[in-house]
Amino acid sequence: VYSFDGSAWTTWSTDASPLRGLAMAPDGAVWVTAEGEQGETTGLYRLADGGLTAAPGWAEVHPRAAGASHVAVDPDGDVWLIGDTATGDWGADALLRFDGTVWEVFPLPEGFESHPMDTALGFDPDGTLWVHAGGFVRYDAPDLVRFDDPGWSLVTVPGGTRSDVSGRDTLTIAADGSFWLPGKSFDRGSPGVAHYDGTTATPYLVGSAPSDLAIAPDGSVWLGAADGGSPFHLYVITPEAVAATE
Repeated sequence: VYSFDGSAWTTWSTDASPLRGLAMAPDGAVWVTAEGEQGETTGLYRLADGGLTAAPGWAEVHPRAAGASHVAVDPDGDVWLIGDTATGDWGADALLRFDGTVWEVFPLPEGFESHPMDTALGFDPDGTLWVHAGGFVRYDAPDLVRFDDPGWSLVTVPGGTRSDVSGRDTLTIAADGSFWLPGKSFDRGSPGVAHYDGTTATPYLVGSAPSDLAIAPDGSVWLGAADGGSPFHLYVITPEAVAATE
C-alpha cells in the first residue's frame, strides 16, 4: 500500500499479500483486503501506525469465503464485503458487514446473480448501499440492487450494462446520484463504460476496456483503459461531454 501527500510517496506495510481491495472510512481509517492462499478465506485489515491490524474472522456468521477485490465503508464507518456461496459454486450470495467489533450477514436478493470477484459496492450521496453484478451471469438478470435494510430493491438498467469480461466491475456513484458502470458488450475486452441517470444508460469509450474509474470534485470522470495488446491510456470525460449527451 502506498500513499502520496502531493510531493512524496510513503510505503506502508506489506505484511499481508497479495492485497486486493482498499477503502477509506470517513474518519480517515484505511481498510484493505488480502486474498488468502488456496483454500483460505479473504482477510480484512486496518492500516494504522504503519502496519496492518487484522479484523476478526466471520466464520461464526458466514462460514464461507468472501470476495477480496472489493471493500466499501459506509458513512457510519462500517466495512462491507461480498460473501460467496459454498466452495465451488462461485456465486455472490450475501453481504458481510463489520462494525469494528462483530460481523453481520445480509443475504442478497433472489434473482441477483453475480460472480463474487466481479461484484462491486458503492454508496450514493444519501448513504444508501448499491451492489452491481459482474461477469458470468444472465443478461436478463438485475444489474443493480439497492439495500433497503433489511430488504432490497432490484433495478435492471435499460439496454443492460453487463460485460462478459471478468473484472470489468466498476461501480462509481456521482455526487448527483447517477451511476458509472461497465458497458454492455459481447466484444470481449472492449465494453467501455455507461452513465446511468436513473432512466437512460449512455455509453462512452466503447471499444476500450476500462479497469478503474474515479470522479473528481468538479465532476470530471477519470478512467484508465486498454484493449487487448494496446497501450494503457488515461481518459477524462468532462461534465460538458456528459451534459452534451443528455
